[in-house]
Formats: sequence, C-alpha cells, structure tokens
Amino acid sequence: LPQNPSTCLFDTIALAYLKKTLDLCAKHQITVLFIQYPLSKYLVDAFEKRAGAAQIAQSPVRLLIEQYPNARILNYEQIFDQQDQYFADYQHLNPAGARAFSVILQ
Repeated sequence: LPQNPSTCLFDTIALAYLKKTLDLCAKHQITVLFIQYPLSKYLVDAFEKRAGAAQIAQSPVRLLIEQYPNARILNYEQIFDQQDQYFADYQHLNPAGARAFSVILQ
C-alpha cells in the first residue's frame, strides 16, 4: 500500500480491499486478470498533467498487483492512442471502437 496515503491519488481503503482480495485469491490458487481498457489520447494526457507520468507509471494499484504471481494486467490503454474515431467521448468506446477492441481481445 502507498507509503504516504495523504499524497496518493488512489482510495487507500479500496487498495486495502484489493490487497485482501488478491491475498484470498492467492491462498486459493485463483488466477486474477485485470484489463486496462483503451483510453483516448486526451484522457491519458489529462491524467499525466494532473498526476504526473511517474505516479501513473508507478500507481499503487499496479505495484500491488505486480506482487502477486497469480495476477496479470492486460494493458490496452494506449492501443487506440491516435484513433479518436473509436471514442464516443474521452473515455468510452463507440460501436466501431468496441468492435475493434473485441477483435483484439479474442
């Protein structure tokens, strides 16, 4: 969990429950799969501007998940980085984007 919760942009209670969930899954040998869905370039830039690229890259969620060999992150955040036509708004795929992403997930 974050060393300094007062400067963390993430909900520390939610992180504690994520850790408990991951512990329980590890204990019962359950594989956990996290999917980071595509984000628009605008939204990625806004996150980086607000939080800084370093904090995003070293997010407490990512660091926590990486501690568990039974957990994986499939990161698709930037696969449509320069393809605004796939977004209905800054964070939601439109039908064409959903179809394109579904093909990738298969």
